[in-house]
Amino acid sequence: MNNGTDTSEDTPEVIEQDIIDQTIEVGSGCDWTGSGVEPQWNNPKSIKAYDHIDRHHGPKLKPLNFRGRAASKNQPQGQWLNAQDWVKAEQATPKYPGRYILNFKRSIGKVHYPDGTII
Repeated sequence: MNNGTDTSEDTPEVIEQDIIDQTIEVGSGCDWTGSGVEPQWNNPKSIKAYDHIDRHHGPKLKPLNFRGRAASKNQPQGQWLNAQDWVKAEQATPKYPGRYILNFKRSIGKVHYPDGTII
C-alpha cells in the first residue's frame, strides 16, 4: 500500500482459473441476492464474508492450531499473514464459483503440514 492507495504491486493477478458455473455471480461487485444485509466485502473482519478464513486460517492463530488440524485431517493447512490480503484475493478473483490461483508477487502466508513442517 502507498498512502492507502492500491498500486499494481498490491493487486494480486489471477494466473490460473477453473470456473465451475458462469451463470452464478458471487462476491463483491455483484448484485446481492442472499439473505439479510450484504457482507462488508472491504472489511477483513466481516463475519458474513470471511468468518471461515478468519477462524481457521487467520494470522492470529498459533501454530498449534494448525498442527493439530493438519494431523487430524492429514492435509496441509494454510495460514494468511495479513487479513487484508484475503480481501484483495476476493476482489481480484472472477465473480463465479470456481478454483483460482493468484500471484501476489510476495509471500502471503504459511503452510502447516501434518508432519509439523511449516513453509
